[in-house]
Amino acid sequence: MFHSKAFEDAMDINNPVKVLIGHNRYATLGAHTEENAHPFAFEHVMGAHNGTLDKFTIKNLHDANLYDTDSQAIFSTINEVGVVETMKRVTGAWALTWFDKRDGTLNFLRNDKRPLHYCYSADRCTLIWASEPEMLKYVLGRRRKKTEGDEFFTITKDTHYKWKVPTVVTKKFDSPEQSKVEGKSCVYATVPFTGGATTTTTVKTFAGYKKSDSNVLSFNQKFDTKRFRPPYKDIYGHTINKQQFEHMVAEGCAFCNDNSQEWGDFIQIMGNWNGAKNTPFMCEVCYGDVDCYETLRHVM
Repeated sequence: MFHSKAFEDAMDINNPVKVLIGHNRYATLGAHTEENAHPFAFEHVMGAHNGTLDKFTIKNLHDANLYDTDSQAIFSTINEVGVVETMKRVTGAWALTWFDKRDGTLNFLRNDKRPLHYCYSADRCTLIWASEPEMLKYVLGRRRKKTEGDEFFTITKDTHYKWKVPTVVTKKFDSPEQSKVEGKSCVYATVPFTGGATTTTTVKTFAGYKKSDSNVLSFNQKFDTKRFRPPYKDIYGHTINKQQFEHMVAEGCAFCNDNSQEWGDFIQIMGNWNGAKNTPFMCEVCYGDVDCYETLRHVM
């Protein structure tokens, strides 16, 4: 790419706007095709998304049925109705970076499920960002570039950062405008569970999800959640103790990223516990959806 004429033209000194958005990721949704690669370009916006939306809310996005990935649908919606309205429609995990042609701004937004960091060059004429601060330090170190004040900043969750991109390459970046923008709130319902002792479990629910009066939830796949409460076991029958459970669920459901499970709640462990934190598991809602389950079962 860096040796192409298109890149040379983009970097020409006479081109007033210089915003380079790259994205290196593990594909979670959609086929491995060029069309599904970030960033996604629309009439007004171009952007990249780190994270995965909850499957149940993707359908609320603009023209979602036309796209193979949740990420493309996000930016289609931002292009149509703006970021505030878009976030009212979704739950899940996101760190979003996009350029808006309408006002010439660079925009960042994340929730608590994904990280995002940035820094300025020593002359403050360049803004650099990445998911991890270590990556910023590594790249800048390789190029022997200094940052302004040796500072690295963390994007505050649920806060929209907006920079006006200077039209002259020697002009400095101002501080970003910041405003509160939160995703759609999850609804929580108490599902009765009886078996042995009488207990109750709180599980995350979404529009279209209906709780039942028993331990079997009203999804298109029926299942008995009593099988997947303590004692927890991985796919090879190894028992998971409470400390291991807490390490594992901190990473979040392998499909929706929800990490609110407590000891005694339902989880379906999808892998082998080997002491690593990232042993995949599914929460009750995702396991109860046959599409979610089949998707993960084939990639694990």
